[in-house]
Amino acid sequence: MFKLIICLLRVILILNQFESLTGLQNSSSSMCIYPNKSNKSKEFYKLILKGLLPFNVNLLQKNYNKLNENQGQIETLLREFRIEKETQQNVTKVLQAMILKLIPQDLHHRLAKIDHRQQLLQNSMKIQNKMILNTKEMQLQINQKLINKQLETIKKLIPQEIKQSLKASHVNIRFQFSKIQRTLSKIEAHQRFQAIGLKFYYIEDNIKQNWTTASQSCRKMGGNLATPQNNEEFQAIKGKINPDHVYWLGISDHHRKGEFISVASGERVTYFKWLPGEPLYDDDSQRYVNLFNGGMRVENGSINRNFICQYYED
Repeated sequence: MFKLIICLLRVILILNQFESLTGLQNSSSSMCIYPNKSNKSKEFYKLILKGLLPFNVNLLQKNYNKLNENQGQIETLLREFRIEKETQQNVTKVLQAMILKLIPQDLHHRLAKIDHRQQLLQNSMKIQNKMILNTKEMQLQINQKLINKQLETIKKLIPQEIKQSLKASHVNIRFQFSKIQRTLSKIEAHQRFQAIGLKFYYIEDNIKQNWTTASQSCRKMGGNLATPQNNEEFQAIKGKINPDHVYWLGISDHHRKGEFISVASGERVTYFKWLPGEPLYDDDSQRYVNLFNGGMRVENGSINRNFICQYYED
């Protein structure tokens, strides 16, 4: 509508200029035949403008009223938003105050004290194991020298038939010596374990092996693949591992699907921390449990993963 009015005004101006030029040309050649023509045109234009002017005023008034109405709605929404924001801020302050009341004031001190005790226990175990290892090695060397001397002395004193019996005894002694060496190797391997919670674990982050090989590696160190028995043990292990790695655990149901057995005890496992939807068997080879993304899942045992060993006292 506004564009239409502009067009009409432009037409009126063009007509007005045209009449002015026509009047000038006629005046130069002859007298004006229609002296009142210009006045009539002006009256005509005034009538047109008088008809359009009220329409424009009414349109402007409607737009102005609509703007006022929209402005009122916007101000109402702004007031409601401010009230809701203040309410949320008050609720947040109340919740923060309640949480602060629930947290003990000496929490950091308690945690630091627990970490200190755990470190002391671990250091004490390392020193104790080292002392035991050194003592046994010294005793072993002394005993070996004494045995060798005694054997040489006996060989010179006893007849030939007794020497055969002595050889058998010597073989037995060597067997016992080998057994002692294996025990010492276990003690040495035990030093690689660290105290996590109330038990000792070894977390392998550098080497990846399949489930069977990882289980053998743990047995060589005097332990087995770890089997958490409760949530406390699981959370303690979870706090020490790399969250980006996947670790084999000592749990599988490769003998019977759904019946999970601990490789350490040979008994059924009672504690699980499954990921959502697990155990999910995409194929029949997924019979071995690993620790991934903060929970347990089943996977193909031939895949190479990091692993966690647990030390078991005899």
